[in-house]
Amino acid sequence: MNKQFLLALGAALSFGSAGAADAPPARLVVDGPVPALLARGVLVLPFHTENLKVVALYGEAAAGVTPRAGHLHVTVDHAAWHWVHASGEPVVIQGLAKGTHQVTLDLADANHHTLQTLEVSFEIP
Repeated sequence: MNKQFLLALGAALSFGSAGAADAPPARLVVDGPVPALLARGVLVLPFHTENLKVVALYGEAAAGVTPRAGHLHVTVDHAAWHWVHASGEPVVIQGLAKGTHQVTLDLADANHHTLQTLEVSFEIP
């Protein structure tokens, strides 16, 4: 991935001289499920990040951009698999059975290294 391609994505990223080691730590903040939607069987999980922009950029080239780029790894109910959430939009999950569930959100850098993990438990009535 080259610099022109990154700029074409419109993510307002640039190649900076300061590396991730010089930047303040990235942080994931989850606002909690939207209760009214849980009653309809839909988990909507708003979140935001600090010191990291959630975008679909991966690999060594993306590791050198400023602001720092990353994404979420989302796991439901301790499954052996996860998916990548690469936008700043809320995580939305539907089709879960009634009962208690847990979503694990791993904030990851462009090379898929976990920076922070948060777990959210919720009930589908």
